[in-house]
Amino acid sequence: MSSFVQTFEAALVAAAVYLLLGLGWNVVYRACGYLNLAIGEVFILAGVLAAKLPERLGTDQPLIVGAAVVAVVAAGAWLAERATLRPLRARGEAAMLTTLGLGLLVGELAHRLAPEVALRTPPMVAGPPLRIAGAAVPRQDLVIVAVALAAWATLAFLVTRTAAGRTVRACADDRASARWLGIDLPRVETSAFVVSAVLAAVAAVVATPAIGVSAGSGTILAVTSFLAVSLGGIGSDRGAIFGALAVALAEAFTARYWSSDVKELVVMVLLVVVLIARPAMTGTRIRPHRRDSVR
Repeated sequence: MSSFVQTFEAALVAAAVYLLLGLGWNVVYRACGYLNLAIGEVFILAGVLAAKLPERLGTDQPLIVGAAVVAVVAAGAWLAERATLRPLRARGEAAMLTTLGLGLLVGELAHRLAPEVALRTPPMVAGPPLRIAGAAVPRQDLVIVAVALAAWATLAFLVTRTAAGRTVRACADDRASARWLGIDLPRVETSAFVVSAVLAAVAAVVATPAIGVSAGSGTILAVTSFLAVSLGGIGSDRGAIFGALAVALAEAFTARYWSSDVKELVVMVLLVVVLIARPAMTGTRIRPHRRDSVR
């Protein structure tokens, strides 16, 4: 029984990470109409920064280090979007290729900063593991799940209950009409890109103490989180929860009862199934954009 609970708990932690990254996929898709393929590498870079910055800052206080990492990533995302996506007026598949290039640059930077095999940071919450149904549950794991749920609830509130959320929904529904209504589309796109990067950074800050990060693992992380949001329907934050949990459970129980060597293969097979079934399973498709939609 305890081994089952331990496996389920590990799946919840992985699902929380996939949910945070999935929210990042969704926010860019809704506002911009393309997919941010750099999100996995942003996670890795943020994790590397979380491990390296304490020495530079002269403190290892989790909140200070976490805030510094998020600030650095947010500033970098803002500069990257303004320097690449906005001047090129990239849209649709062209924009995705641009984010792919950004991801390669970010991944190379992470590798330069930390060529080590793996990095971990100290737990944000001290104390012995909690005993739940006979399983030892690290306190940091509870932090990861709590942060993911808080981020999900916050985004759900912002999207459905605020003027900014209505603006994003207007862009998602009809960009041409949104432009004619006076909505500043470039500003919305920049904000969405930054929020996506911030979500990846937050995920890295809380997850690195538990799972660690290593340069070069951003691609599989991006693929897995994309599969999660695809199962729930891209653009659906509610669906992202169920998709993240489904993928994480498949991974965890495959590793537990079959082999950890094939869990990534399971993810790839599921992704192929989703791509073949698209757009029925993803619930959407890449939306074409007109160049005159941005000034």
